[in-house]
Amino acid sequence: MPVREGIARLNRGFLDAGDKYVALIRTGRKTTDPRVIEQRIAAPVRALIQRGVEDGTLRTDIPPDMLLGMFSALLESALQMTAQAQLGIEAASAAITSAFLTGVLADPARS
Repeated sequence: MPVREGIARLNRGFLDAGDKYVALIRTGRKTTDPRVIEQRIAAPVRALIQRGVEDGTLRTDIPPDMLLGMFSALLESALQMTAQAQLGIEAASAAITSAFLTGVLADPARS
Protein backbone atom coordinates (compact mmCIF):
# COMPACT_ATOMS: atom_id res chain seq x y z
CA MET A 1 0.00 0.00 0.00
CA PRO A 2 1.30 3.52 -0.72
CA VAL A 3 2.73 5.36 2.30
CA ARG A 4 0.16 8.18 2.07
CA GLU A 5 -2.70 5.71 2.24
CA GLY A 6 -1.00 3.82 5.07
CA ILE A 7 -0.70 7.02 7.12
CA ALA A 8 -4.36 7.86 6.53
CA ARG A 9 -5.47 4.35 7.51
CA LEU A 10 -3.30 4.39 10.63
CA ASN A 11 -4.82 7.70 11.72
CA ARG A 12 -8.34 6.42 11.32
CA GLY A 13 -7.60 3.12 13.03
CA PHE A 14 -5.80 4.67 15.98
CA LEU A 15 -8.53 7.23 16.52
CA ASP A 16 -11.28 4.65 16.24
CA ALA A 17 -9.58 2.19 18.59
CA GLY A 18 -8.09 4.86 20.82
CA ASP A 19 -11.51 6.11 21.80
CA LYS A 20 -11.97 2.88 23.73
CA TYR A 21 -8.80 3.36 25.76
CA VAL A 22 -8.95 7.06 26.66
CA ALA A 23 -10.32 6.34 30.13
CA LEU A 24 -7.44 3.99 30.86
CA ILE A 25 -4.93 6.52 29.57
CA ARG A 26 -6.40 9.23 31.80
CA THR A 27 -6.08 7.05 34.91
CA GLY A 28 -2.46 6.32 34.08
CA ARG A 29 -2.97 2.58 34.30
CA LYS A 30 -0.76 0.40 32.19
CA THR A 31 -2.89 -1.73 29.90
CA THR A 32 -0.21 -3.62 28.02
CA ASP A 33 3.40 -4.59 28.38
CA PRO A 34 5.57 -1.89 26.70
CA ARG A 35 7.36 -4.59 24.70
CA VAL A 36 4.05 -5.68 23.21
CA ILE A 37 3.22 -2.08 22.30
CA GLU A 38 6.63 -1.71 20.64
CA GLN A 39 6.25 -4.95 18.68
CA ARG A 40 2.62 -4.61 17.60
CA ILE A 41 2.21 -0.86 17.19
CA ALA A 42 5.41 1.20 17.20
CA ALA A 43 7.55 -1.09 15.04
CA PRO A 44 5.08 -1.27 12.11
CA VAL A 45 4.49 2.51 12.24
CA ARG A 46 8.24 3.11 12.36
CA ALA A 47 8.67 0.79 9.37
CA LEU A 48 5.99 2.67 7.40
CA ILE A 49 7.67 6.00 8.12
CA GLN A 50 11.10 4.58 7.22
CA ARG A 51 9.67 3.28 3.94
CA GLY A 52 8.20 6.71 3.26
CA VAL A 53 11.59 8.35 3.78
CA GLU A 54 13.32 5.79 1.59
CA ASP A 55 10.83 6.05 -1.28
CA GLY A 56 10.75 9.86 -1.19
CA THR A 57 7.16 10.19 0.01
CA LEU A 58 8.30 11.71 3.32
CA ARG A 59 10.96 14.29 3.99
CA THR A 60 14.56 13.17 4.21
CA ASP A 61 15.80 16.23 6.11
CA ILE A 62 14.04 15.14 9.32
CA PRO A 63 15.20 11.88 10.93
CA PRO A 64 12.60 9.08 10.84
CA ASP A 65 12.49 8.89 14.65
CA MET A 66 11.61 12.57 14.78
CA LEU A 67 8.91 12.07 12.15
CA LEU A 68 7.53 9.23 14.27
CA GLY A 69 7.49 11.51 17.32
CA MET A 70 5.69 14.23 15.39
CA PHE A 71 3.15 11.76 14.05
CA SER A 72 2.59 10.36 17.55
CA ALA A 73 2.09 13.84 19.00
CA LEU A 74 -0.53 14.64 16.36
CA LEU A 75 -2.34 11.39 17.15
CA GLU A 76 -2.24 12.02 20.89
CA SER A 77 -3.66 15.50 20.45
CA ALA A 78 -6.39 14.23 18.14
CA LEU A 79 -7.29 11.47 20.61
CA GLN A 80 -7.79 14.10 23.30
CA MET A 81 -9.91 16.23 20.98
CA THR A 82 -12.12 13.34 19.96
CA ALA A 83 -12.48 12.20 23.57
CA GLN A 84 -13.64 15.71 24.50
CA ALA A 85 -16.00 15.79 21.50
CA GLN A 86 -14.17 18.75 20.00
CA LEU A 87 -13.72 16.87 16.73
CA GLY A 88 -15.22 13.77 15.21
CA ILE A 89 -13.00 10.85 14.29
CA GLU A 90 -13.25 11.50 10.55
CA ALA A 91 -12.39 15.22 10.89
CA ALA A 92 -9.53 14.50 13.27
CA SER A 93 -8.15 11.77 11.00
CA ALA A 94 -8.27 14.05 7.95
CA ALA A 95 -6.59 16.87 9.89
CA ILE A 96 -3.74 14.62 11.06
CA THR A 97 -3.20 13.21 7.59
CA SER A 98 -3.10 16.67 6.06
CA ALA A 99 -0.88 18.22 8.73
CA PHE A 100 1.57 15.32 8.79
CA LEU A 101 1.85 14.81 5.03
CA THR A 102 1.65 18.38 3.76
CA GLY A 103 2.35 20.58 6.77
CA VAL A 104 0.30 23.40 8.18
CA LEU A 105 1.21 26.23 5.79
CA ALA A 106 -1.78 27.70 4.00
CA ASP A 107 0.22 27.71 0.77
CA PRO A 108 3.50 25.74 0.92
CA ALA A 109 4.62 27.40 -2.32
CA ARG A 110 4.81 30.77 -0.53
CA SER A 111 7.38 29.59 2.04
